[in-house]
Amino acid sequence: MEDLLANFIIAGAEAPPSGPGQGGAPGFSFMQCLMPLAILGIFYALLIRPQRQQQKAHAEMVSNIKKGTRVVAAGMVGVITSVKQTSIMLKTGDSRVELDRNAIDRVLDEEEDEEEDEDEPPVEKQKSAKKKKKKDGSQD
Repeated sequence: MEDLLANFIIAGAEAPPSGPGQGGAPGFSFMQCLMPLAILGIFYALLIRPQRQQQKAHAEMVSNIKKGTRVVAAGMVGVITSVKQTSIMLKTGDSRVELDRNAIDRVLDEEEDEEEDEDEPPVEKQKSAKKKKKKDGSQD
């Protein structure tokens, strides 16, 4: 096994015979060095850098959270009632939940709140629609 490995290393180190038109050091190709570096550069540009920027923006958003801010945290929409060093108190509906500050997904703007209200009909409209469906279903 060791002989096989040694032969492989020696064979790799030997240069192919260079012809009269070929220049450069024998056994060395600039492209062989450049390709892995190019792949690493593309990997960094497409994956690592955008993720770091996203993490930095999230950390900044979490550090700027204040009492009374409307947020989405851990899948719940609510208003922050108190802010501690590592956690927040979130009021959602009639309940209050203490969550880690990093659980905040996004801050809701006033425009987003208005859009959500327009999409959902008021509770009275929902109840009347259910009653209407029951009446229509019982007649059939």
